[in-house]
Amino acid sequence: MRYSKHYPSQTRQTLLALLLVAAGLQTGILIGQADESTIDSQPPVSQVQVSKQLQPESVISKAEHTPTAPPVLAEKVIRQTSPLTTEITSPSQQAPITLEDYKAASASQLAEWARQQRISGQQLLDFALETIKTTNPELNNVISLRESLARQESDQMVDQGQPFYKVPILVKGLGHTIAGSSNTNGLAFLKDKTSSSTSAFVKQLQKTGFIVIGQSSFPEMGWINVTNSNLYGNTHNPWQLDKNPGGSSGGSAAAVASGQVSLASASDGGGSTRIPAAWSGLIGLHPTRGILEGNPTSERSNVSHFALTKNMEDTKKLFQFLLKDKAKAQQNSQHLDPIFLLLIPRKPQPELQLAKRLLPLSKKP
Repeated sequence: MRYSKHYPSQTRQTLLALLLVAAGLQTGILIGQADESTIDSQPPVSQVQVSKQLQPESVISKAEHTPTAPPVLAEKVIRQTSPLTTEITSPSQQAPITLEDYKAASASQLAEWARQQRISGQQLLDFALETIKTTNPELNNVISLRESLARQESDQMVDQGQPFYKVPILVKGLGHTIAGSSNTNGLAFLKDKTSSSTSAFVKQLQKTGFIVIGQSSFPEMGWINVTNSNLYGNTHNPWQLDKNPGGSSGGSAAAVASGQVSLASASDGGGSTRIPAAWSGLIGLHPTRGILEGNPTSERSNVSHFALTKNMEDTKKLFQFLLKDKAKAQQNSQHLDPIFLLLIPRKPQPELQLAKRLLPLSKKP
């Protein structure tokens, strides 16, 4: 009987709710049948206001989250969110490639644009040389240029599927010799010496499609881990000009971090690629001795020749192209460091499955 006392009240509430629902449905039907001209005449909700209200912090304009660029280089060197940019928003198919697009893009992206004829090899060289001209006075990281030869080589290059087709590159001035260019080892008494031949590693870079536009700075004989030189002067870090980009491949690091080129060659015997990568916000790899073309195989040598990059895509592409024996590398991949497992092309493996049951450590399955 206690429940019957409240029953009429509950019934009234239920009936009221049903009436409200019915009224809402009727209103909805009437709105749906309204004249289209009446609807069109209503002022639309501002899309800008809606987007501002609903936009999560993670997708707010990049400018609000862009790190402060070095004061001197804010307008000249760094116009991208970070040297480590891995997600590049490609210009529309109709929009021309701009200098800012060039400086932000990876080497793989530049090669794709060149292959699609969205940009010519000469335009890529124009962008690289313009950036060097603008930034090198502050960075002091480029010791020589070979513009005319680079333009000839770009015009003569035939598309054969090279992974870095017509992409400009700077090569390290120490060890990565190119015929006719400086070969001083950083020693003042050899300041006028040039190389009569191109090194094996640079030849491999040219096979991948790179166009060598010049040489990057390094310390004398590559003996220290900063890029200071009595012959060339000190090189500066694009992120902060009063800092060093590391060494001995510091000139290449400054080139990639500032957008002069998307990839630059480097060598490493005791950290000469890895230290500049760490100091300049890049990716540096010291490959296993003898695994890549153009690298020494002698057990007496601990030097590797590779590159400094902005993302793992370029690192992986270059590594895979230079592998001497891809089949053997796959076969012996279990003996390699974990990083190489990411770089070596492997056959698809079965997906891992979660354990169906757990057993105490004292019991065997």
